[in-house]
Amino acid sequence: MKNQRRVTIYQPRYFPQLHYLNRILSSDIFVILDSAQYTKSLVHATDHGRRRHSSYQSDTPIKTASGTYMLTVPVRHAGVRPLNQTSLVYTDNWSMRQCATIRTSYGKAPYFDVLLPGLEAILKYRYETLADLNIATISWALSALCGIPDAHDLSLKSVNQILTTKPKVRLKRILRDQETGVTRPAGNQKGTEWTIALCQAVGATEYIYGGTAREGYMDLSVYQKSSIHTVEQNWRCPIYPQLFTGTAGFEANLSIIDIVM
Repeated sequence: MKNQRRVTIYQPRYFPQLHYLNRILSSDIFVILDSAQYTKSLVHATDHGRRRHSSYQSDTPIKTASGTYMLTVPVRHAGVRPLNQTSLVYTDNWSMRQCATIRTSYGKAPYFDVLLPGLEAILKYRYETLADLNIATISWALSALCGIPDAHDLSLKSVNQILTTKPKVRLKRILRDQETGVTRPAGNQKGTEWTIALCQAVGATEYIYGGTAREGYMDLSVYQKSSIHTVEQNWRCPIYPQLFTGTAGFEANLSIIDIVM
């Protein structure tokens, strides 16, 4: 398609999983939906009924000798708040415990020494909100994937500059939803209206989405009426080298930490 501009819109996740990175790297523009509500878990409709699972907004799965382990960020609960107003709790030293867990789990990984300083810098810094922390982890992941594992500036401006120097990387721009001038529609179950408005604000011709969004709230006909072609993500986790496969087997779709290590 001539002048094609594919967009994905995603809530910021903590050291996101591989399917998350696949979707944004399959797009031209990534809109970070940090005005969305923080929630610990989500419920989605499936062929086998409704299923509850982690939102991964404040969790991420890594690999240990025993199998999958969730790194969890404690947040301060004070009613319903968007991600960019959800504050973090730093009183129980969780960040240092996570550093220790990563050291134990990945100490023998090929790129451990290269990646650990950047990881620890993120965990040692005290971010004001969960959105700020998550965006830093996304920026770190993209910098590492672009061959800059020791990036010191994890601002979106810096990452966007890196992306312009990588012609083989489709993704060229990341922005927070507030930068578009679009506000969340009033009322519940307005995901379709909100994402269409965001797509229109950035000139999207295509919107790539996940299967859980389609099952949960998307009305594909409304996108068609708005001249936005919809593309469902079709991704399966490839087999790649992991630690502890002898005792824990292969674990699919882990945090980006695992594959870059």
